[in-house]
Amino acid sequence: MGKSITAKNSAASVPALIELNSDSSDWCTEWPDVSKCFYITVYDSDKKPVSGVAVGLETLEATDGKPELTLMNRPVTNANGVAIAFCRIKAEAGQYAVVAVHSATQLQSSPMILNMKASELPAPRIPAAFDSIIDDYDYANSVMANVIGAQMQRGSVVYLLWGDNMLQQILTEDDNSCPFFLTGRGIVPDERLFQNQSYRVRAFVVDPAGNGSFSTQILLGVSRTHGGGALPFCEPLDIPQGDDGLLNQEDILNGVTINIPNGPLILNGHTQAEHQLTEATAASISLKALNNDGVTINTLNIPLNVVNIPAEDDPYPYQDTPDPRQPTALKDLLMSIGAGSIMVSYNVTIKNYTYSVTKERSYEVDVSQLSH
Repeated sequence: MGKSITAKNSAASVPALIELNSDSSDWCTEWPDVSKCFYITVYDSDKKPVSGVAVGLETLEATDGKPELTLMNRPVTNANGVAIAFCRIKAEAGQYAVVAVHSATQLQSSPMILNMKASELPAPRIPAAFDSIIDDYDYANSVMANVIGAQMQRGSVVYLLWGDNMLQQILTEDDNSCPFFLTGRGIVPDERLFQNQSYRVRAFVVDPAGNGSFSTQILLGVSRTHGGGALPFCEPLDIPQGDDGLLNQEDILNGVTINIPNGPLILNGHTQAEHQLTEATAASISLKALNNDGVTINTLNIPLNVVNIPAEDDPYPYQDTPDPRQPTALKDLLMSIGAGSIMVSYNVTIKNYTYSVTKERSYEVDVSQLSH
């Protein structure tokens, strides 16, 4: 794992120490369109985390020159002093130097050495897409993506990139492959992976020592009539904290509520269910984080437990953890935007048909603001 630290003497609550980390110091020369994730931690002179600090990334001149970095978000530290930075990197194979910076104090970390390398793993193997298309039959039976890598070690983290979406698993034993089961018995599918569109699918593996290996890619399409956006209905969800159109840092860290309608599901004038969540066999919330240029920087799928949801729970509330210092996937997603927007929708599966929201709800996000 790449890591760098530097310090300055400063008063409490003022940035004095900055650390730069990443899951791996490696990245792929063939992935200029994929964001690499960096973690930037800021402390004061007493080694206490400093929240609400805007940070960034810069490159230094190295033997192989400078890579072209494009910061995709505006990272701001959370209650634990950690900011997530998404960065696209364009460079030839070689070694480069990257630092985390706090421009207001001119504080920067010592350099992290970034190794750019070519792909060496085959593209993920997806039996359901041997004809390059995933249809209703494939979806209803089983869709599995197998990441193949020789002598992958126990403890390695395997990442599957499916379009703008990223999934991960940790190997529990040495193996030459890692299957991702995406649909099938007992699985609540991530509907972001199965919309009627094309997807580029690739993978990378980070071993316990932080060394990364990257795959080539496969292009597939999804064509469904029982789902995939082919069965929309107009029932948008609601985030009360964003009723003024904006989610700020206080809203996010105190835990947002996502209210999902549990009333009738009506399609083309016909009632498909009286209480959509109560009658659903599966449901999920889909979130897409965008920067101010409208580019997707991250996504999140939240499966819902639809067992025993009372019909009178309308709307049904999904509540994020209210403890500001308790990290959650939803807090991380929203805080990582910095300044931008979030698109939120949901999906329900009833009698083997998956219905999606016609129009996603959009909320502006600005974590530099503490309160409305």
